[in-house]
Amino acid sequence: LYINGNMVNDNEDRRVANAIVFYSKWKYEGSEEVKVIINPAHLMATPGKCTPIMEDGSVIHECEQNFPVAIELARQLKNNKIDVELTECDMYKELPNNSATDDMYNRINFANERSSDLYVSIHKNADTVYDWTNTTGTDIHICAKGGNAEKVANKVLERVIQYTGDKNRGVKVSNLAEVRDTIVPAILCELGFMTNKADAEDMLSATAQYNYACGVAHGICDFFGITYDKLPMVDSKCNDNTRAIELINNIRAELTELETLI
Repeated sequence: LYINGNMVNDNEDRRVANAIVFYSKWKYEGSEEVKVIINPAHLMATPGKCTPIMEDGSVIHECEQNFPVAIELARQLKNNKIDVELTECDMYKELPNNSATDDMYNRINFANERSSDLYVSIHKNADTVYDWTNTTGTDIHICAKGGNAEKVANKVLERVIQYTGDKNRGVKVSNLAEVRDTIVPAILCELGFMTNKADAEDMLSATAQYNYACGVAHGICDFFGITYDKLPMVDSKCNDNTRAIELINNIRAELTELETLI
């Protein structure tokens, strides 16, 4: 018998004739242990995921904001006794010169293979014209209204606006793979517009990255009934990819040590 791709009975002598499977996307029932999976979206070489050309001829890639925000979000959640895991992707290994394929479903599958209570994806929005425009603000995407994803999204959006002063663009229902194909409540956070010059300047701002992360973390804690304990900024170089990679390598070393002990 296989349920959701997992073998639960491999005994040839005990065949299952009939089965009714009740499947729920939501497993959180007030458990003291909460687990959140965070996805920092896109890679350096992902086509189109960058600002229009700046005055000095450069561009800022979306992941240059997404990655440090995700790292800081993980730090904040861990401080509030929430178990956190970041999606496994080549982005962690080769920034800032990454040329790997940005396979979104690798991250979705990674999340679906692990038991968690919430999936959070960090993004930066862009106008459809993909040129400098005045469009600004933060919105959060979910797959449908009426569920826990909407409740989380509303609380997260409220806190992000509180921490950043961004324009509130609301919670939106979207047919996006990350919120549609995950098997737990999922939210996709579009934190400002990289096609807006002021928002683009914030992409590499350590303070802006910190405020976005704290807003998302505070909203998540609100949903799970956790009194949010905010960690202060400890590194003024949050936009330094070397620091981010160092943090990931430290986590991997700890996991290796733990596996050896087990």
